[in-house]
Amino acid sequence: MMNKYINLMINKFESYIYMLDTVEPTNDTAKFLNDKVIYKEIHKVQSYLKSFDDRTEKFILYTDYLDLLSIIYNDVHTSTTKRNTMVVALNNAIHDLNKMNQELAYESR
Repeated sequence: MMNKYINLMINKFESYIYMLDTVEPTNDTAKFLNDKVIYKEIHKVQSYLKSFDDRTEKFILYTDYLDLLSIIYNDVHTSTTKRNTMVVALNNAIHDLNKMNQELAYESR
């Protein structure tokens, strides 16, 4: 079940990379994604996490997702090469999410 959520997160990040590589490869696009999309997603996840009463597997996954979003946001926010930094940060986040997917698959055996 958690794999489905992780795959959605990965697909979202991959679509941002596609936009930064193909559709509009500029620092302004990265700044927009960071300031409008990533920042908004951080606040949505923070609000969602407040609805949990206990530390379920889903809570832990979304806490990890929030950490990844925060790293992306902060890295891009402080960078002068926002586009390149965002692509690297998103790829790193995808790598981390794929590792989580593999760990879940291993645990479910």
